[in-house]
Amino acid sequence: MGTPPRCTSAVHLRIDLAHLQQHPPTAARTAAWTIADLRSRLELLGIPVRPR
Repeated sequence: MGTPPRCTSAVHLRIDLAHLQQHPPTAARTAAWTIADLRSRLELLGIPVRPR
Protein backbone atom coordinates (compact mmCIF):
# COMPACT_ATOMS: atom_id res chain seq x y z
CA MET A 1 0.00 0.00 0.00
CA GLY A 2 2.66 2.61 0.67
CA THR A 3 3.02 5.49 3.04
CA PRO A 4 -0.10 7.48 3.93
CA PRO A 5 -0.02 11.14 2.94
CA ARG A 6 1.25 13.59 5.52
CA CYS A 7 -1.22 16.05 6.88
CA THR A 8 0.17 19.54 6.46
CA SER A 9 -2.52 21.41 8.37
CA ALA A 10 -2.90 21.40 12.11
CA VAL A 11 -6.17 21.09 13.92
CA HIS A 12 -6.89 21.98 17.48
CA LEU A 13 -7.56 18.98 19.67
CA ARG A 14 -10.43 20.74 21.41
CA ILE A 15 -12.19 21.12 18.04
CA ASP A 16 -11.66 17.44 17.22
CA LEU A 17 -12.83 16.40 20.65
CA ALA A 18 -15.97 18.51 20.36
CA HIS A 19 -16.71 16.92 16.98
CA LEU A 20 -16.25 13.41 18.37
CA GLN A 21 -18.51 14.19 21.32
CA GLN A 22 -21.27 15.53 19.06
CA HIS A 23 -21.07 12.89 16.31
CA PRO A 24 -23.69 10.20 17.11
CA PRO A 25 -21.55 7.08 16.43
CA THR A 26 -18.77 8.27 18.78
CA ALA A 27 -20.63 10.50 21.25
CA ALA A 28 -21.28 7.80 23.87
CA ARG A 29 -17.66 6.59 23.87
CA THR A 30 -16.09 10.04 23.98
CA ALA A 31 -18.48 11.91 26.30
CA ALA A 32 -16.12 11.77 29.29
CA TRP A 33 -12.87 12.25 27.34
CA THR A 34 -10.59 15.19 28.01
CA ILE A 35 -8.06 16.69 25.61
CA ALA A 36 -5.36 14.69 27.41
CA ASP A 37 -7.33 11.49 26.73
CA LEU A 38 -7.59 12.32 23.03
CA ARG A 39 -3.89 13.22 22.85
CA SER A 40 -2.84 9.92 24.43
CA ARG A 41 -5.08 7.91 22.11
CA LEU A 42 -3.71 9.68 19.04
CA GLU A 43 -0.14 9.04 20.20
CA LEU A 44 -0.93 5.34 20.72
CA LEU A 45 -2.10 5.22 17.10
CA GLY A 46 1.18 6.76 15.98
CA ILE A 47 -0.37 10.11 15.09
CA PRO A 48 2.04 12.87 16.11
CA VAL A 49 0.62 15.50 18.41
CA ARG A 50 2.50 18.72 18.97
CA PRO A 51 2.32 20.25 22.41
CA ARG A 52 0.54 23.55 22.70
